Amino acid sequence: MPSSCVVCDNAMRRNMPGVNCLSCSNQAHYSYVGFIYSELTKSSASGGVKWQCADCDGQPSGPRNVATSALGNGIEGKLDKIFSELSAIKKQQSEFITSLNYYGERIDDFEKKLDVVESLDNKMNLLNTEMD
Repeated sequence: MPSSCVVCDNAMRRNMPGVNCLSCSNQAHYSYVGFIYSELTKSSASGGVKWQCADCDGQPSGPRNVATSALGNGIEGKLDKIFSELSAIKKQQSEFITSLNYYGERIDDFEKKLDVVESLDNKMNLLNTEMD
């Protein structure tokens, strides 16, 4: 059974390769730890990639790894993108609410006018029946 990525929890596969933690059995897809697969294959001649997962890196004795820093930066970048998109959504939502309020007021005005027209229609019908 293939192991799962500690970041996205999807299975590790040939078409989605990953890297193993130096300290434990955790694995993560290359894209989540800030590596490009083509660059990693070049580094295999020099002993391969050295990476520690966030769990192992959090230990006081564990050395800080460049890949873990890249993972943090990747997450921060993704969070910045999410916050930016949320800001755009909030702006659109605000504009939508303003539009809904405008059309709601317009509908209220039409209802008032319709009430007046219905009242006049009732009076006209009464007058017509009195004239007959």
